[in-house]
Amino acid sequence: MMSAQLSNAPANAVADAVSATLGSAARSGGSVLTAWSERLTLRRELRRLLTTDSRLLRDAGFDVVWAAAEIDKPFWRA
Repeated sequence: MMSAQLSNAPANAVADAVSATLGSAARSGGSVLTAWSERLTLRRELRRLLTTDSRLLRDAGFDVVWAAAEIDKPFWRA
């Protein structure tokens, strides 16, 4: 019985965190979700440029090392 409560605790914590985040996003007019979406789009585009032709990144004024570090970040981190 004790193990069932322990195994549900992480799932409940994740559910609570997601619920709080979505509630916060709804109250702020979706700006959090918009920012996340923009970061995800930026990081996908950086990945595409880095893997196809990194010269395009340098031509646009981006450092390849910075781009690689940015790509590795999760979408919720600025």
